[in-house]
Amino acid sequence: MVENERKDDNTGDSGGKSPKKLRVLLRTFGCQMNIRDSEVIAGILIQAGFELRQSEDDADVVILNTCAVREHAEEKVWSEIGSLAKRRTKHEARGTQNEIRRTKNEARGTNEVHSPWSTVHSKDARDQFCEAKKVTVTKSDSHLSARTENREPRTASPIIGLVGCMAKNYGQAAFTRSPFVDFVVGPQDIAKIPEILQKLVHSQSILRQAQDCVVDGRQNRETKDEARSTRDEKEIEARSIKHEGREGDRNRKQENTEIQRTKQPSSILFERKIWETDGLTRPEEIYHSGFRSDTKKAYIVISEGCSNYCSYCVVPYVRGQLRHRRQEDILREAQEAASKGITEIFLLGQNVNSYRSVSATGAEGDFVDLLEAVHALEGVSRISFISSHPKDSNTRLFKAIAGLEKVKKSLHLPFQSGSDHILKSMNRGYNSKYYLELAREYRKIVPGGELSTDIIVGFPGESEEDFQATYRMVEDVRFDSAFIFKYSPRPHSKAVDFSDDVEKHEKERRHKLILDLQKRVSLSARQRREAK
Repeated sequence: MVENERKDDNTGDSGGKSPKKLRVLLRTFGCQMNIRDSEVIAGILIQAGFELRQSEDDADVVILNTCAVREHAEEKVWSEIGSLAKRRTKHEARGTQNEIRRTKNEARGTNEVHSPWSTVHSKDARDQFCEAKKVTVTKSDSHLSARTENREPRTASPIIGLVGCMAKNYGQAAFTRSPFVDFVVGPQDIAKIPEILQKLVHSQSILRQAQDCVVDGRQNRETKDEARSTRDEKEIEARSIKHEGREGDRNRKQENTEIQRTKQPSSILFERKIWETDGLTRPEEIYHSGFRSDTKKAYIVISEGCSNYCSYCVVPYVRGQLRHRRQEDILREAQEAASKGITEIFLLGQNVNSYRSVSATGAEGDFVDLLEAVHALEGVSRISFISSHPKDSNTRLFKAIAGLEKVKKSLHLPFQSGSDHILKSMNRGYNSKYYLELAREYRKIVPGGELSTDIIVGFPGESEEDFQATYRMVEDVRFDSAFIFKYSPRPHSKAVDFSDDVEKHEKERRHKLILDLQKRVSLSARQRREAK
């Protein structure tokens, strides 16, 4: 967010006498898919003329790319927005007080404060603008910041954007949860972010111009009193001292009320909110900006969304139905990365095993075909992928992992629960016996291959017997690593309607038992590998 008007709606320039690029801080929460989405956002912002920053103190815009899979992940985001809001409120209040003092100092001095309207615009143009925007110059408007012809514009508090899965989940309601959020963009709408920022900056420019009308009106009144007496000057000084003295608390309270008043959504002049969350697909070209945050590894999305509808999962509702990218486009992106010296390709999808592609020639292909095609690319020395779904995994995939030299000998295969009753309630599409046989087949075909998983404890209806079945699965399979979660209901998912009947303390107990077991198993597996 900047004080002066942008000159070119197709760039991130902030306009003014010394144009500068809008500076953006991008923070990422969640999985590898979000990491790649943040790279995509960064790439299209750079193409549009914006600059990336590493600190909010140096940013005009702060974008939070968010995760909605777990409640804890959401709370971290709201906490971050709260911290930004506190700094933003202090910044705005401090800036307003400084502008008041500057204006009074100038009034006590030369009685001349040059407005851009006096040199850039004619009086008629100024009056027309003020009339069109219904700007009324009153005493209560005196707290609005002045902008002089020669003064460097003060960087305003940052625009805050909520992007990603949480944005889709909350939509317009995000503004109710936190009025400090300025825009909300879902996963399928990220290509629109540069345009949204340009609109928001333009709105801020209109606000600043309106403030100039207010300031200029005040200056006209001061000019008429240019011949004021020494007594009048002393009265002004006395009022200034009074404002800063004991009675200043009352005045400052009134000014803060005015600041809050101008922040109410009912006044379109002072606040604009934008949300885009209904997109269905992404334009292919956003994946080809060339921006990468890692110089050695390239995340490449092969499919978007998911159609499995596991009862605990919000992904189909926030990322949409499963959509596959064409194999040619994926290979093009991988080749672009390899041409820049990136040697590891990391393929991403909510369920990579379900990947299907039809080429321009009509040839069909599955995930193993894609692995073989990426394996054949020159410059690629290592290939990884995540995640796999047990119901779509098979020995053909395991043989590809074992036989393709560049493919990492590792498989992430979430089982979630060892209880058939809970697996059915989760809508996972397999039972514990199927998963156990699949894990054993993988160990046989890929000797020494790593196997990791996801586990949920405390799912609605999970009895102690159900939990013990999960515990035994960890003992039997002996995963190299595991991500273990306490169940939390997610908005829009089917399980949100289930009775969350496992007490919090019981979830914590089960979580600790599984975690401690997995730590022992992981240590044993690591020791075996080191001994070889």
